[in-house]
Amino acid sequence: MTREHFFEIFNGHPSVNQLGDATRPDLERFWDIANTLRLVHYGGRPLYGVATDDAHHYFGGQGATAGRGWVQVRATELDPERLIEAMERGDFYASSGVTLRSVEWDADRRRLALDIEPSDGTTYVTRFVGTRRADAEAALEGFDDTAESFEFPPSIGTVLAEVEGTAPAYELDGTELYVRAIVVSGRPHPNPSWSGQVEQAWSQPFGWESR
Repeated sequence: MTREHFFEIFNGHPSVNQLGDATRPDLERFWDIANTLRLVHYGGRPLYGVATDDAHHYFGGQGATAGRGWVQVRATELDPERLIEAMERGDFYASSGVTLRSVEWDADRRRLALDIEPSDGTTYVTRFVGTRRADAEAALEGFDDTAESFEFPPSIGTVLAEVEGTAPAYELDGTELYVRAIVVSGRPHPNPSWSGQVEQAWSQPFGWESR
C-alpha cells in the first residue's frame, strides 16, 4: 500500500473532477486522507504532490491545452538522473502559475518557510494544512481497508494557519503529523480549467520525518 511515491494534486485537463462533488472529496482532501493513512495506518512515508497539464491539444486555447500545471525541481544538475533523484526525495514543488523562490524546511526549528516571487498587484495567501497526530489516531481507530466505505472526519487535513504576503512560515508545535503549504494567488489563471480558477503552488509535506 506504500509503493506509490507521487500524488497528482493538480491536473489541468478540464474534464478532471479537481474540486470533487457530493460523493467524492476534492483532490486537496484526498491527498491529506492518503497521507494520514500512509503515516499512521501503513507506517510509510507520505505521497509527494505533482501538478501536470495532461495536455492533448497543442494548438488554440480550447480543451486540454499545455502549460496549466508543472513541477519545479531543485537539483544539482539539469539531467534526467539528478531530476528524478530530487523528485524521489521530495525536493520540488507543484505549481499552476505561482513561482516560489525557495521552500525551506528547518528540521531543528521544525519550521517551514516559503519565499514567493511576487507579481505586480497580486496578493498571496498561504494555507498551512496538516493533520494532528491525536486527530489521526482517533479518526483511524477501527479503520478497515477491506471495508467498502469509511467516513473520514474534517480533522483529517485541516488548515493549521493562514498567512498573507510573500514570506509565509509555519513552526510546528509537536502535535502535527505533518504540514504542507498551498499558496493561493489573487491572480486569475490565464487558461483556467474551471470557472474562477486562480494560480496556485503546493509544497510537499514536512515534519513527518521524525516519526
